[in-house]
Amino acid sequence: FQAEDGIRDFCLSRGLGDVYKRQDVTLTWAVLRDQRDSKLEGTDGQMASDLPTSMVDEYKAYRQALRDMPTALSAVDANVAAYMFPTQPANSTKRATAAIE
Repeated sequence: FQAEDGIRDFCLSRGLGDVYKRQDVTLTWAVLRDQRDSKLEGTDGQMASDLPTSMVDEYKAYRQALRDMPTALSAVDANVAAYMFPTQPANSTKRATAAIE
């Protein structure tokens, strides 16, 4: 198995099944909610009133998707849902700085 960064796994791999077998499968929805809450807290400062409307709208949609996650994915196992977090808007701080300048 060769990782994206070019570092080889120390043991011989028998395919992707090995990767999945080595993953922790003890995730619960309580753990995912904690991760979700942390992501929400991390974006609190991104909602400044002087940001361009497009950026505010992106963050509102992202934050709403985070809030909706437990309900929207309730039928999905927590171990699968862990890979289904919404994507945070990219380069928001750089775009905000460029828009202000």
